[in-house]
Amino acid sequence: MAEIVHDLSQPLTALTNYLAAMQVAIDHGDPCKTIANLLGSAVGETTRARAVVDRLRDALAR
Repeated sequence: MAEIVHDLSQPLTALTNYLAAMQVAIDHGDPCKTIANLLGSAVGETTRARAVVDRLRDALAR
């Protein structure tokens, strides 16, 4: 169980950090390229978290 919690915490923490960085970039008027890169990273982390949830669902279905 601790492994699952850890595996979910990592991408969710990263996602929070990417979203916070996007807010800072927007507040400082940074170019769209910076925001687009951060958004791409955030999408990657949500995909990673979803994979953990899928593995958990599969394990519980057994």
